[in-house]
Amino acid sequence: FAKTGLEALGAASLKRPDGLGLRWQVGDWPSEASPNRSPAAVSVTALPDWTEHHAGAPAAEEKPLSPSDLGGAKVVGPDPEGLALAEAMARGSALHWALEYFPKFKQTQWPTVAEDGPDGISDVLDEAHRILTNPALSHIFTPESLAEVSIIAQLEELNGAQISGQIDRLLVSDDHVTAIDFKSNAAVPELAKDTPEGLLRQMGAYQAALRQIYPDRRVNCAILWTRTGQLMTLDDTHMRAALARTPTS
Repeated sequence: FAKTGLEALGAASLKRPDGLGLRWQVGDWPSEASPNRSPAAVSVTALPDWTEHHAGAPAAEEKPLSPSDLGGAKVVGPDPEGLALAEAMARGSALHWALEYFPKFKQTQWPTVAEDGPDGISDVLDEAHRILTNPALSHIFTPESLAEVSIIAQLEELNGAQISGQIDRLLVSDDHVTAIDFKSNAAVPELAKDTPEGLLRQMGAYQAALRQIYPDRRVNCAILWTRTGQLMTLDDTHMRAALARTPTS
């Protein structure tokens, strides 16, 4: 049937190496080329001036401020035990670790948990034990309290600067929240008004940030002085004034 159809179309005979066949083709190129056509007009688009200049360097991203690094004194006076700054900071870090992790376990397990603690943990076990077994402080370490709460906010009090820090313990209720920071200073102020400037600025920054998160609740701030076991509530006026004294440029 294929041969009959090709013959009906007028297919020409085709000799191929493998035998005879038929070939039918259409669409042959014309024997003469079409006359030249005028080229189409090319439109030129003017580029804006900025294409002729290198892009400027991107603005450097400002690093958030740490509430614990807003300047001001951090201690009442010289360490009465004569500890160097590095030693005091290491001791404080070990104590913070104990107060964060021990409440997650039974008291009988604390010595075992301490085996995975940081260097110097053995030097603060007695102090951590006194804090965690003090009935007056038990509400700070309940499962409902929040530990090591990260907080980031832009504060008008610091000319719009962003802060980023961690609150040691945060207690949240229906009508108020309380931010608590642990301080292992050897010298402890007798009165809240005598709290070192740097600590007032730190807690003032926490308070300002938490007020953005909980606008309908009262925000309290307190320091737990671990050497004495005293939970000292700070005065709003003192914190705000200290925060306002923070250099912002």
